[in-house]
Amino acid sequence: MNMKNYIIIIIAAVALTAVSCSRELDVTPPNAITNEQVYDLLTNSDDATRETILGGIAASLPLLVSQPLAGMGSLDYRHYHYTGMAVMRGFEGNDMVFGNNTATSAIFGTDEYRWVSIRTSTGTTQMYWKHGYDMIAAANKVLAFLPDEIVGNNAALKRFRGQALFIRAFAYNHLLENFQDAYVKGGSKPGVPVYTVFDPSQPYQARASLDECYQQVNADLNKAIQDFGDSFFTEAKNDIDVGVAFFLRARVALCMGNWQQVISDCQKIINQYPDSFMTEDQYVAKKEEVDGKDQYFAINSGFLDLTKNPETIWGFFYSDGTAAAQSYWLNSYGTTQQGSTRGYNVQIDQRLYNQIADDDYRKNNFLGSEGGGRYDYADGGSQNIMPYANLKFASTVGKTGGTNPVQAAATNNQNDWTMMRLSEAYLMLAEAQSKSGNDGGAKATLDKLIDARTNGAYDSDTYPSHAGLSMMQKIQLQTRIEMWGEKGLEFYNNRRWDIAVNRSGATNHWHNLTIPVSEMTMQIPVQSISLNGLLEQNP
Repeated sequence: MNMKNYIIIIIAAVALTAVSCSRELDVTPPNAITNEQVYDLLTNSDDATRETILGGIAASLPLLVSQPLAGMGSLDYRHYHYTGMAVMRGFEGNDMVFGNNTATSAIFGTDEYRWVSIRTSTGTTQMYWKHGYDMIAAANKVLAFLPDEIVGNNAALKRFRGQALFIRAFAYNHLLENFQDAYVKGGSKPGVPVYTVFDPSQPYQARASLDECYQQVNADLNKAIQDFGDSFFTEAKNDIDVGVAFFLRARVALCMGNWQQVISDCQKIINQYPDSFMTEDQYVAKKEEVDGKDQYFAINSGFLDLTKNPETIWGFFYSDGTAAAQSYWLNSYGTTQQGSTRGYNVQIDQRLYNQIADDDYRKNNFLGSEGGGRYDYADGGSQNIMPYANLKFASTVGKTGGTNPVQAAATNNQNDWTMMRLSEAYLMLAEAQSKSGNDGGAKATLDKLIDARTNGAYDSDTYPSHAGLSMMQKIQLQTRIEMWGEKGLEFYNNRRWDIAVNRSGATNHWHNLTIPVSEMTMQIPVQSISLNGLLEQNP
């Protein structure tokens, strides 16, 4: 076997086993190639060979975010994909309404919306836990091949190690935001077990404190940023570069109340993407009439086509193998339960809709109280588009279908999705400035976003629904408007902001309930506790 073919086999073997993370799933790599053999080859190879091998291995890591959980199949977009879990988190808040289904049947998404078994230690909670530790185990496996003696001063190997460190930090932050109260409520509370090496035979660990967990997250991000170098910003929107690491470190600092770190990292991001807000044309869903039928082409939307979104810091193209679950669950014009199949269009809470200024073009991404009327879908279904239904993710023809209406039924949910974008960096910066006592700076930051979204009609003082609000309340409102439907962010922010789920008074919420913030933390999965007797359950 020649060296080229040997390298290809090694890349395939290690990339495959990188996603085999639990003791039950870990298997010997195919072709009897062991980790020791890979390490020996890396030790005795030149830089070009190392880059080829490790580049193939590292390339598999971001796909752990965009693709289904290992060993779980690909059909359940709700729980087997990160983006699906994020949408489900959105259904558990105030601002997203899961259609008008008054039945108690288990239509996908209604359990989350009705808060059925959300916190219990059985069922879907296992998916959140498994997803985090799948990513951690895979990152640890890659990092095992990237010690200092292998990496040296090789820029490419540093980049691969930085990406692995980022994925591990991302995974731990995901776990911490789901399985413990917000850090600002006390850092000494139990976090999650911390594993920093890949070894299926290593002893189980008890839950480290939140302080200890965040120390590990920050250590990983600091090292990743050091490996990347401050100037490693790439043109590829699906690449993990230093801007992506700055963004996550800012988010982590926001969760911890480390305001100066948030300010520093967000400013670095903004400096790299000056004046890069989406235009109204890129932001607002564009309806076109083709042969007498309304069409929404994904290639016209910055939310569905990364090439149309100058704000994207990190995202995934549909060609990356994503499930496009965000489109699947939020597309009122797709052939899904939210579209043709049942017509349970995901709506904006009427209370929030009414707080969006009429001169704010973000309001045009939602229908008003009149709804959208009857629509005949490409697959033959026919449904009424409901009042307050969102158009933010409207797509009759997905990105892969271009502008060909014939492709509607086949492609309507095949779209890109954004994980991190510039507007959120502005909002994080404004929040940190306000929290650190600089409301003047917060106002200047928030004004830039409002000016962009209203084409200069308003600033943070004159925006109609801001009357009587504190600066922090203005930032919270603008965050809810700007980031509606994205990443379950409202749910996670509300845990930090101490804002309960309270749907009272909304005309279009069909399941009115109140959930205190203390109930917004998941319990540890019972399967994990049965394996690891050191785990302490959440209250």
